[in-house]
Amino acid sequence: MKADGTVDASNVTGYSTSVAGNMMVFLQVVSATGLQHIPNGDKTDQLMMTPQQAQEIGQALVHAASIALSNTGGSRPN
Repeated sequence: MKADGTVDASNVTGYSTSVAGNMMVFLQVVSATGLQHIPNGDKTDQLMMTPQQAQEIGQALVHAASIALSNTGGSRPN
């Protein structure tokens, strides 16, 4: 959150996942910090998590996406 109370959010433009040592899950997220950086993105974050965390995040994303899609009639927002 920014100091003025607005949400500091970037558009996801890509992602990849991998497994390290059969123990940890890596998630790389590419995002665009401004409209001028869409569609390729200008920022990359690499996150490491346990398999349990990855499953929890995945389930939370599926749940949120289901809600968002039901509110848009199943179509993707522009």
